[in-house]
Amino acid sequence: MDSEILDRLEAELTPGPLSARPDGPLFHYTGAAGLHGILSGKVIWATDYRYLNDSVEVVTGERLLLEVAEALSGDPRRADVSRWLLREFIARYPERRLTTVRDVFVASFSERGDLLSQWRAYAGGAGGYSIGLSHIPTPAPTAAPDAKIGWDLIRCEYREDVLRQQASERLGSLADRFGAEAHAHARDERDCYRLAGLFVPLLFRHTAVLALHLKDVAFEEEREWRLVAVTTAHDPAVALQYRFSPAGLVPYITLRLSEPESSPLALSKVYVGPTQDPERERSTAVTLLKRLGYRGQDIVVPSAIPLRERA
Repeated sequence: MDSEILDRLEAELTPGPLSARPDGPLFHYTGAAGLHGILSGKVIWATDYRYLNDSVEVVTGERLLLEVAEALSGDPRRADVSRWLLREFIARYPERRLTTVRDVFVASFSERGDLLSQWRAYAGGAGGYSIGLSHIPTPAPTAAPDAKIGWDLIRCEYREDVLRQQASERLGSLADRFGAEAHAHARDERDCYRLAGLFVPLLFRHTAVLALHLKDVAFEEEREWRLVAVTTAHDPAVALQYRFSPAGLVPYITLRLSEPESSPLALSKVYVGPTQDPERERSTAVTLLKRLGYRGQDIVVPSAIPLRERA
């Protein structure tokens, strides 16, 4: 089975992304500097996941995926070659899981543009802004196979049992499909397992990102989506940058939010966070948007949350 056949089988046998596209705009909460930077530069900062307040959820998600593989590999109803594929996946998991082989960067969005908990967490102090985008471009799966950064938009799953079931269905289905193809192309039993071994990296490629979907149920009201970028930070071709925080240096990369580069952002609404003078802040934001070539008057709206509720 040469690489051309393997590529064809991967395209035929692997499912699409777990997350559908969002039904409406997604909102990114930020401060004044973030608003100006995103609108003028048409990029967003994606932060190294290890520096996020929910980084432990990624580790939990990776552990969940391993537990799912262990359960599937012990199912006697599966074909021997499928179970062998799953055991190989388990054996290689410590060295091949996503956060071991790649650097993961995340920018967070919410389906809700005017949410008290988000103003408190991300806008900082009084004011802040929530930037609503009706479209967030992501690379096509077949585009630029040698690209240094790959990214996608994924919806958080707050129920661990649901994510566990989704992971079981995807990992089990892939192992069964790959195992059946190895058996169909093999000359004998020994060749079958040799060919099956070629599919193990594909199991990682098409399941590793599942770990990034998990979010604690306590934050379910946020209805979060994550713009997740996967790269190799030590590659000199990757433009790794740093911002300062009380905890020290925080690595981040920038992701373009317009496609093509010269196009404006798909801006649908901008909320001005709770503030002592909402009309003044709204008027200033309207002026900024107009100077950058966007409609302002009908896009910028003040938060419906009174300032006192932020205390």
